[in-house]
Amino acid sequence: MKVIILAEHFDPLIGGATHLTKKIVAGIAEREHEVTLIVPNSGTTELEKDNTSYPYQLVKIGIEVEIGDRKRFVRGRRRKFALDVDAYLKALPDGERPDVLVVMTGLYLMRYVDLTYFRKQGIKVLANHLNIPPQEAGLSWEGDKLLRRSKDQMRLKLISWINARRVAHHEADAYSVISDHTKNLLQSIIGKREVTVIPLGCEFTGFLPKEAGADFQKPIRILTAGGINPSKNQHIIPQIAAKLVEEGVDFVWHIIGPIRNQAYADYFLAEVERYALGERIVFVPGMPKDELMGYYEQTDIYIQTSLEEGFCMTALDAILYGLPLIGSVAGAIPEFIEDGRGVLVENKAPAYLAAIRRVIAKPADYGLGPDKIPAIVEKYSWDANAQAYIDIFEKLSASHARTSSLETAQ
Repeated sequence: MKVIILAEHFDPLIGGATHLTKKIVAGIAEREHEVTLIVPNSGTTELEKDNTSYPYQLVKIGIEVEIGDRKRFVRGRRRKFALDVDAYLKALPDGERPDVLVVMTGLYLMRYVDLTYFRKQGIKVLANHLNIPPQEAGLSWEGDKLLRRSKDQMRLKLISWINARRVAHHEADAYSVISDHTKNLLQSIIGKREVTVIPLGCEFTGFLPKEAGADFQKPIRILTAGGINPSKNQHIIPQIAAKLVEEGVDFVWHIIGPIRNQAYADYFLAEVERYALGERIVFVPGMPKDELMGYYEQTDIYIQTSLEEGFCMTALDAILYGLPLIGSVAGAIPEFIEDGRGVLVENKAPAYLAAIRRVIAKPADYGLGPDKIPAIVEKYSWDANAQAYIDIFEKLSASHARTSSLETAQ
C-alpha cells in the first residue's frame, strides 16, 4: 500500500505538533513500506527527498520564509504551502500516486489541497484532527481589561467560523481525532459521519508509584505543567490556593511551563503577589523534560486547568505517575480521569477547590497503584497508535477493492 501523509508541522518549527507528527508517521512507516511525508521547508521552492534520516521518504517543499519564524509562516505562507502541495501531488506520475492520502496536521491543507479531485481519482482520503481551535489562539482572559477581552472574544468567534469552513470545505473518506472531545467538536461541523478516536502515544519512563497511603505527607505537593497561556487558564490557580490557605491546608503548588504570553504571565504573577502566595506557589518558567519528570515523581496531586487542549500530554504523564488528576472537559482529559481515577470538574475555581478537598480527605480512593500502570502504558502506546491508523488504511483499501469489483461487474 502506498501512503502519502501531509503535515504543516516539521523541523525547524518547534512545538508539540512537530514532535507528534514525527512519532505518528514513524510508527505508521514501520508497518508500511511505502510511506512519504510531505512537509514545509525554509528557503526557495525545492524538493528534497530523504529516506536515510527517517523511516519514511521525506519531501520538503520550500516556502521562501524561515519556517522557524512561526508568526511569518503561520500568517504568510501556510496557504502558499498548501497550494504548492496540491500542485506537487497533481503532478505525480500515475505510478507514484498513493492509495491513501492523509492530512495529518493542518487546517490550511484541509482547505486548499483539492481533496475532492484526489477522491475522484480513486485515492482514499483520511482527514486527521489534533484539535479544532479557537481557544488556543486566545490572547485575553477573564480578568483582563474589558475592551481587550471583548475584542479577543469577537476575534475567537471569527477564527472559529473560519476554521469550521476550512474543515467542512472538502469531504474525506474517513476522519480521525485524538480525543472524544475533539470528535464532538468535529461532528458539530461535519455532521454524524464516522470519526475514529486514535489516542496519542505516551513517553513512559518506567517509574512506578507507591501504593497510596491513608494521608498525604505535609506539605501536600500539587503540580500543574504546561505553557503559560490564556487557554491554560492558570490565572485561577491563585484563587484556589488562597482558599486552601484560609482552610489551613499545608501545601506547595508548582506551576511549570514556558511563557507563551508575557502579558498573561505578568497577570498570573501579579495574582500570586496579590494573594500573598509567594511561599505556596512556585513558578518555574520551563525546564528540560527529564527534570520535569522528577517533579511528577515527588507530586501528590496533579491539576490541569486548561480551557482547551488537543490531547494534553502533561495530564497523561500525571496518570502514568499514578497521580490523582483533577481537570475539566478539554482534549483527552476526561478519558485520562476515567482511566486514572481522577476527578472531572467544571472549569471554575470553586469546583477545583472542592475536588482538592475530596482527594485530600481520601487519597487512597484516587490515582493508580503500580499494578495498574502497565495497562495504561499499553493503551496509550505509539504501537497502538500506529496500528489504529493501519486499521483505517486497510478498511479504506478494502472499501476501494469492493467498489472497483462492483464497477467491473457492471
